[in-house]
Amino acid sequence: MAPKSSASFTLAALGIFLASERAHGSFGLASCPCLEWAGLDSHLIGNHIVYKPIGSGVSYNWPANYGNGACQTHDTGLAPLCGPGAPASFPSWCNDQWCWVDKSNCQGASFMRSVLFPDVKDLYFSYGTCGSIDSFSSWAAGNFGSSSVNLVAESYLQSSRSQIEDAYRKNAGSVSLECIYTSQCSCQNCVQNSAWGQKLNAAEVGTWFKPGKGTEGQHLASCMSKAVSDTFRRVAAKESDAQTSRVGYQYFADQASGSMITWPLADWCPATGYDPRFRPWYAAGATGPKDIVVVVDVSGSMSFSNRYQKSQQATEAILNTLVWKDFATIILFNSGIAAIYSDVLVPVTNANREHMLKWLDEQNWKLGGTNFKAPIDKVFAVIEASVTAGKTSTCQRAVMFLTDGKAEFDEADFVQAHLKSSEWHTVWFTYALGSGVDASVAKRLACDNKGIFYPVSDTTDLTQIMAAYYAYFASGQASCSPSFSRYADANTAEILYAACLPMLDRTAYNSSLLGVACMDVNMLAPIGQLKAQPNLAWEQLSCEMSDVTKKCRHMHLTDCSLEKLRLQVSTESMCGASANAASVQTQKCPCLDRNCKDEESFVDERGYFCDAWIGDDCSKAATEKWGYSQSGQAMLMQTCKLSCGLCELKDPCPYTDPEECSSSTPSSSTCRACHSKVSGVGIDDRAMCCPDKAGTYAPKCAEATHEPTVSSGTASMVIHIGTLTCVITVVEWIKQVL
Repeated sequence: MAPKSSASFTLAALGIFLASERAHGSFGLASCPCLEWAGLDSHLIGNHIVYKPIGSGVSYNWPANYGNGACQTHDTGLAPLCGPGAPASFPSWCNDQWCWVDKSNCQGASFMRSVLFPDVKDLYFSYGTCGSIDSFSSWAAGNFGSSSVNLVAESYLQSSRSQIEDAYRKNAGSVSLECIYTSQCSCQNCVQNSAWGQKLNAAEVGTWFKPGKGTEGQHLASCMSKAVSDTFRRVAAKESDAQTSRVGYQYFADQASGSMITWPLADWCPATGYDPRFRPWYAAGATGPKDIVVVVDVSGSMSFSNRYQKSQQATEAILNTLVWKDFATIILFNSGIAAIYSDVLVPVTNANREHMLKWLDEQNWKLGGTNFKAPIDKVFAVIEASVTAGKTSTCQRAVMFLTDGKAEFDEADFVQAHLKSSEWHTVWFTYALGSGVDASVAKRLACDNKGIFYPVSDTTDLTQIMAAYYAYFASGQASCSPSFSRYADANTAEILYAACLPMLDRTAYNSSLLGVACMDVNMLAPIGQLKAQPNLAWEQLSCEMSDVTKKCRHMHLTDCSLEKLRLQVSTESMCGASANAASVQTQKCPCLDRNCKDEESFVDERGYFCDAWIGDDCSKAATEKWGYSQSGQAMLMQTCKLSCGLCELKDPCPYTDPEECSSSTPSSSTCRACHSKVSGVGIDDRAMCCPDKAGTYAPKCAEATHEPTVSSGTASMVIHIGTLTCVITVVEWIKQVL
């Protein structure tokens, strides 16, 4: 069947919307009438329903007729998610009509089991019977702005964050018994669904607890999972169709235990060895864009105890935590540079990642002596060349240095490494592999350069240790906006777009990673339908997803905060001359002045937003290295104080509450590619383009009908964009990307 035109689809969506308004009365569809639930009376205390979120220890008074008998906006104004104390942006279902329904007497509308009352196992509700259409249909009918699809996903994730983080705060140290799941990985009442290619139950969520992680950790993960299951169910009830024909998941993975909760409940249990924390969506959601240089010892000693195999597996695991927004390369060393994947960083697109993994298989991992100077010099040559060529995320930079050997490295070498690391704001994660290995050089490289040293015995899981580096970048961040990644569904091969947000243990002065929650944009609409919309709507949406994902995240780690992170690894990883584990654990770290902000709309004289300066020294903008004028540097330092690291440090920290996302910091609906310089590619692995007009720094999306190709020569770069072909000299290219 030929696809409908974009215009006819929009009119059809509008017709569906108007028809639904006529067909749904105040008591729901005739085929799915609202239920007068008698059990509601048993939850009355006085004249109110008492609602207590699972594991929260807090109760809320709701109206006595909540959900009962008729279609109403039952949640409007009610805490904790739709009223006082709610996240900055309410989830869209807060103002939607719904009612209780009888699942055995409900056809033609999607319904979901409620978990609002833990002792009730057979209570169901429906938005569809009351005419509350899904977000995409409303958007296609012109009821929302062009950016609403992404912002709807963001609001849902903020609701998930509110519930997960609250459950953690209330139960850390003493888990409520009501939190604990008694069963897992059990597909009850699942039926085969042809669209999903598996058995599932769309009215339920599924849980899986990673084996061997201890009862206490699993119980806390269970508590967070039960808390977020309410939001998962509401989102599914609002967005999924009655036939569950639209593939798209919601999921949360816990950092401490590696456990996971998903909607829908599916007939799936992970294979042995599966760990969601090392999947690309997890690390992408936990951290912002990064430049990563992986430096691995491949000398002859790596043959001992199969260290070379462990090193390759760990390197592969690191690559699998990176996505299109990140840049990386790999340096293998022995008595010199044994091999290098690329002399400049490359964006870790799916194609590039596969090529890098194949390259690793072709290398010799156990030959020659050991020389530290050559690879460390090469690290900084790569970083400098990458920045000069615009092959950088413009955000945090890190080196991951693994060795099992000892090599000459004198005081002058340490000083030079520190100077270069400071110049390029590069963090070092170092790993001394093997029992009894001389770790002095590796540890000092980490301690001198704001990093973490990891002593790794031959019996320890090197892969899990190295691939968990991203927890460092998740510390000290507010992370108010999600990151987006693209992946293929394992069952159907359908391309899914995941919006992911880190869940944080946030204190007044620091934060640490609790886990990552995601929902697929496909839950809101099939991507094919989004792409069929007129006026470059998909290009606008994909540009927004790319923009918010590529935006550098603010991260502030004081020496105090760093020592706390090091202590989480090992007392051997602590760097202070008089480091004391007990005092580090109890010490309250300084914090930044919360009133110190960037001007979000400011673009500097070279075409960059403030966040592009994170990790660089704004006071050197007017030097030959960056080429700004003195007035441009002054304006930069005045307007971008947070990104320039110029905010006042408060010691002791005066705040008693964790920093929250404000309503003034939603994802931008303006594609920054139209107004500023961007590097790398967008979420679809294509060069960034401007949906509205030909931008100063990016071509108009209407002309970008094919992915760009780049010539292999160094003298020029040829970019083919539809009918537009640009030949750009290296000099002009550098001017544009820098």
